[in-house]
Amino acid sequence: MENYIVLRPLADAIYGRILLCRHVSTSAVVAIKLIDMAHATAHTTVADGHTVDENVVNELAVNLAVRDAGGHDHICPLQAHFYFDQVLEGNDAGTRTMLALVFAYCPQKELLATLSAATRFAEALALRYLTEINAALTFLHTRHFAHRDVSLENVLLTASGACQLCDFGLATAAATPAAEPVGKLLYMAPEVRRGGTYAPMQADMWSLGVALFTMVVGRYPFNEAVATDGFYAAYRRGGLASLLHAHNAHVPSSDVQHILRHLLQLLVPPPTNHAAKKPSFSSRLKSTWRRWRPWARRVSVPTSAA
Repeated sequence: MENYIVLRPLADAIYGRILLCRHVSTSAVVAIKLIDMAHATAHTTVADGHTVDENVVNELAVNLAVRDAGGHDHICPLQAHFYFDQVLEGNDAGTRTMLALVFAYCPQKELLATLSAATRFAEALALRYLTEINAALTFLHTRHFAHRDVSLENVLLTASGACQLCDFGLATAAATPAAEPVGKLLYMAPEVRRGGTYAPMQADMWSLGVALFTMVVGRYPFNEAVATDGFYAAYRRGGLASLLHAHNAHVPSSDVQHILRHLLQLLVPPPTNHAAKKPSFSSRLKSTWRRWRPWARRVSVPTSAA
């Protein structure tokens, strides 16, 4: 860390914290994710010692694979990584091995923070964000990775307001059936929530649908995708129209409804051929986006509080 000056803390992380730093020689401002390798190896959180699934080895491997593939405009770029020993004092006196992941700094923070300030987005803006997040997922999927934690919390906004997907601690092989019920409950696909094997790329698409619904309606569609959840029960019973009615929400445009129906597909039973269920609606989304792009240029982009 001798090459960086710590400016201030940005956020806590599962295995450490995230710092805003300045490179000594270049003056570049970056976000450094510090990972306590003892906690990462044990899969326990720094805050309270709870067991978690996030895999630092996978997170680093995916970030390096993205970088080696030339990177992507809508994936937060890993600029460097290194290990170092941190000397602790007091009750925790000793030496800790730390992993530092150096990323480009996204000053507008999480997309969720921007949405919280705005309550909901104009459809043109939501579709722009959706298109950018989907482009990042398509890049990952074609390189045989599934994210498994797609959420508005894991999308950062650059200074220009562009989306960048981040946080690959739950990433897995895209074409291999997965069994771990990971991710955030609000975004978790029903086949993931119920247990058993599932297609991780299809689960990413469900989470993307949850993100779109939340952006245009201003509320999460479900508390969790289980039969005891009233909103999910309404969706299973009557589809998108019933879900919108249960939320007493405005009715989105036909384009947005079509995309939501495509993304929030109920897989009952789960697909047996996971590779065959690889989701791809990018060409359809691009066609929709071409119609909406002129409107998006007229929409001001809200910013989150600093």
